[in-house]
Amino acid sequence: YDDSTQTWSVMPALSVPRVHLSATSVGDVALFAGGRDRLGMPSDVVELYDDATGTWSRATLSQEGIIPVAASVGSKALFANPFGTTSDVVDIYDASVGQWSTATLQVPHSSTAATTLGSRVYFAGDASGAVDIYDDSTGQWSTVTWPQTAECVTATTLGTKLLFALRAHPTVIVNTY
Repeated sequence: YDDSTQTWSVMPALSVPRVHLSATSVGDVALFAGGRDRLGMPSDVVELYDDATGTWSRATLSQEGIIPVAASVGSKALFANPFGTTSDVVDIYDASVGQWSTATLQVPHSSTAATTLGSRVYFAGDASGAVDIYDDSTGQWSTVTWPQTAECVTATTLGTKLLFALRAHPTVIVNTY
C-alpha cells in the first residue's frame, strides 16, 4: 500500500513461500526472515526488497527458525531468537554497507520480544530476567535485569517507556530507560 497515492499493488511472490516469518525495514530495504516452508520446516531464508531500485535479493540467517524477533535501529536490522529455539545469536544486517554480522546475547533466551527506543534495541525474555540492550550509537551491548522473571510475549515503545507484556502474568512491565 502506498500511502502517498492511496493505492494497492501486488509484488512478486517471495522466492520461498513461508508462513510465520518476521519482517522489519531499514532505510529503503524491507527484510522478510525465517518462518516455515510448505513442509512445515523452519527456514533461514531472508528476502530483501530494495524500494529504491525495485529489486529483490536473498540472504540467510545464521540459524533457521520460525518467527525470529525483528527490530531496526539506525541502518541496522536485528533478528534474534527464532521461536522454538534457545539461542543467544543475533543476526545483524547493516544496510549502509550491505553486510551481515552476528552478535551474542548475554544468555540464551527461549522466549524473546524486542523493541527500539532511541538508538537502542531491547531484547527481553524468559526466566533469566536479562534484558539485552544494543546501543547503535556506540555499537556496544549491555544488560539489565527486569523486576520480574517471566516469559515475554511482546514489547513496544510508548514515548520514553518500554512496555513488555508477560505470559502468565496479568500485568505489563513498564520501564523507562
